Amino acid sequence: MRSQAARSCRIGLTGLGRRYAYGTFRVERVRSGFSLIEVLLALMISMIVIASVTSLFYVFANAWLGYRDSGYERDHAHGVVAFLDGEFSRLSGTSATGDNESVQWMKLPEAGPYDPEYLSWKVTDAPPFLSVSPAFEGMALRVYLRFERERGLSLIWHPEDDLLVDPWRDEPFDPTDHLYEAPLTPMVDSFLYAFYDSEKDEWDELDEPWKDQFLKGQMPDVLVIRFLSEDESARPFHVYLPSASGGDAG
Repeated sequence: MRSQAARSCRIGLTGLGRRYAYGTFRVERVRSGFSLIEVLLALMISMIVIASVTSLFYVFANAWLGYRDSGYERDHAHGVVAFLDGEFSRLSGTSATGDNESVQWMKLPEAGPYDPEYLSWKVTDAPPFLSVSPAFEGMALRVYLRFERERGLSLIWHPEDDLLVDPWRDEPFDPTDHLYEAPLTPMVDSFLYAFYDSEKDEWDELDEPWKDQFLKGQMPDVLVIRFLSEDESARPFHVYLPSASGGDAG
């Protein structure tokens, strides 16, 4: 009898753990979950991460609103217009003294018959934003004012051939080998050339006047520049060319 009772209380070992048998009652060891402290710690870390992300978005939003309210767009537009006004005023003064530095329609070097023409003039003192090579310092530059809707307003330039003197050069000077681009602004929505018709007493605004046979070679009186702006009522800027009198920066 004792041997049967001993066998009924025998402890069996299994591959899944240690199992105890006490008559008809069996108790199995189970794996425990997260404790309360671990759950609270995970919640605290999640709250810290969410608060940090929210704070970062708040900083970015304030920076963007400050950028919009700072008047950067307006100041940028005035700066571009002031540069063009200064260049054309300088050219107007040189034309009055007899120097041949007026604005004219010209195509880029090696341009085709159907390629656009650009307003072009000579620059004797390069502006600071033109990254002129030391080999071209002190030389006159030929610049072209180009507008492309995808890229904005820029200056295409190359050194003038007659001033690029190199006694060791065997081949003639090719301006296409020294053609550079200097961006002025990408924030231009439209760029028009305005012509005044004295007979009709009205203005004609064109975006490609070189295609008009009646205006072939005629210089525009005013450049009408509209900058990108969230203010739909923003006025365009007007830049007067040397052939016209007066000036307006807004």
